[in-house]
Amino acid sequence: MLLGIIGGALGAGLAYGLFAGGIELSTITGGLGLISVTPEVATEALTVAIVVSLISGTLPILSALRIAPAIGLRKVV
Repeated sequence: MLLGIIGGALGAGLAYGLFAGGIELSTITGGLGLISVTPEVATEALTVAIVVSLISGTLPILSALRIAPAIGLRKVV
């Protein structure tokens, strides 16, 4: 979970820092498009990163709880 928080905070902060004022995509899209990151979007991105890290950390824990420790160690070693 710590890795998700750190990565999400860095990604959201970097995106907000780069795109807070908006970036016009006219050279790429022929005049259409604008990328802009608001504080709300950055907060939502951080929330999604935390939720994904919680889910990805919980699933292996749940499967490890179902097996005996000796069998689990035998699988690792």
